[in-house]
Amino acid sequence: MAIRFSSSYEEHKESLEKVSWFPQVGEIYPGAISFWTEEGFEKYKTSGLYDLHARILGDKKIDIRELEIKDDEPFILYKDSLQIIIQK
Repeated sequence: MAIRFSSSYEEHKESLEKVSWFPQVGEIYPGAISFWTEEGFEKYKTSGLYDLHARILGDKKIDIRELEIKDDEPFILYKDSLQIIIQK
């Protein structure tokens, strides 16, 4: 799910502060899809970013799905301890 922030400047600023720990490499792979690793998802929840996204979405739910991706899959474009980026 992609989340577009149409919130106040303060909420936007808060989201940027909460994501400063996250390597921003997705823009290198246009059209790709990124997933959290188990470690990344835990960090997403404990950093407060999950709660911020939930607050911004309001009544809408954050769609969470589990997917198993093997390390040697040829469609993996990027992987670190927090995320896996695959070609679409």
